[in-house]
Amino acid sequence: MRSFYILILLSIFFVSTIAIFSEEINAKAQSEAIVFINKLKAGNTDEILKEFGDNTCHCAPEGGYISYLKYESGHDPNLAFLLGHPFQNNSLKEVKLKENQPYLLPWDKPESVYIYVPIIFDPNVYSPLFIPLDMAYKKEISEAQLNTFLKDPSYDWQKAFTLRLRPTLASNLIGKPLINDRLENQIKLTSTNGKTIDKTYFYPQDASAIALKNGGSIPAKQMVNMFPKLKSVVLRLKIVRRGLLRPWTINKIAIEKGQILTATGKELDLNRDISSR
Repeated sequence: MRSFYILILLSIFFVSTIAIFSEEINAKAQSEAIVFINKLKAGNTDEILKEFGDNTCHCAPEGGYISYLKYESGHDPNLAFLLGHPFQNNSLKEVKLKENQPYLLPWDKPESVYIYVPIIFDPNVYSPLFIPLDMAYKKEISEAQLNTFLKDPSYDWQKAFTLRLRPTLASNLIGKPLINDRLENQIKLTSTNGKTIDKTYFYPQDASAIALKNGGSIPAKQMVNMFPKLKSVVLRLKIVRRGLLRPWTINKIAIEKGQILTATGKELDLNRDISSR
């Protein structure tokens, strides 16, 4: 009889536990993706950071998840060009990933999925500008270099791609670097090896000026209408949870492909994967 009562109590406990955590058990990764995207649009950094997490590994980028949201981190891929700006997102696609990490109980099994989020910009509302690599690091470029870029802005587009996407070319868009340790460690490493290091491409800065043939220069913001704009991009989110009773969280981001629109109206496809590091 005593065993019977124990069995009843365990059954009640199990049913109660399932009821309490039913929301987490039935939660969908796509719902987490939608919450994350909406928070990006709203632009509240503190709220966005609440959506990041991991399941079996500590996979945050150097400097923490804030590095995904600030130009100053120098991290590519970066979502600063989306932060607080309007954009449309089409139907999501989900791909389940295989997890080989050990677990003890069935409800502790870690889960991971990829969610693909097609993002589209309305040029009449908001569309990020795409600028040359050197300009993104405040390295002055010549008229000839600018013209070469404008002729085919898709050439080498994957180099610091998301750090070259800017909502504006006005001054004071980007502040001081977030992660000084990265630069310091690189300097120590290269000095130990007896090599010099080019610090130019560590952290992006406000857009540089264009050097004119007559010896003068013109600020990039005065030539804003010449630069191509991002028309669309596919954002890949790796969404994970540590078990059925845990919430889904954003773990990694990547840019899979996109499309830019030149000032002359030409559409150029960008098809190389820019994975999160």
